[in-house]
Amino acid sequence: MPDLAVACAVSNVVSVLRGNVDGTFQAKVDVATGNHPYQVVAGDLTGDTYPDLVVANRFDVVSVLINDGSGAFTQGPSLATDWGPSVALADFDHDGRLDIAYVGLGTLVVRLGNGDGTFGTSRCSVPTTRCVPSRRPTSTSTATLTSSSWATARPAARCS
Repeated sequence: MPDLAVACAVSNVVSVLRGNVDGTFQAKVDVATGNHPYQVVAGDLTGDTYPDLVVANRFDVVSVLINDGSGAFTQGPSLATDWGPSVALADFDHDGRLDIAYVGLGTLVVRLGNGDGTFGTSRCSVPTTRCVPSRRPTSTSTATLTSSSWATARPAARCS
């Protein structure tokens, strides 16, 4: 039974709708975020098997919301960023904990997860004009885009 998390920009909340077995949803529960949330990604940031939420807010902050297991969320850290961030979660350093990548108008940032819903200092902070042709990136995503043999043969430049 999948649940839904919906960013509600005007009211500055994420509405969580718990799924029922028949494909319907329970009444929404609103969780406060930063100003003007517009993107939500889910992933287990604390190692407790419950999906936590990471919210990109239009104005300079990424909010982390920690799931307590009952479907309620508590405020985690707020991460300062450029205007209009986009977020993605992945285990970039292969330590079993989710890390975060976010990009705004000026910088791509990767921060390694501590496994408790917090993140270390910036592991990678690259002006987007150096790493992408556009000066106004609007989205980020993660995937394994190369084969392991290609990555081994031609390692990418490190950003640390």
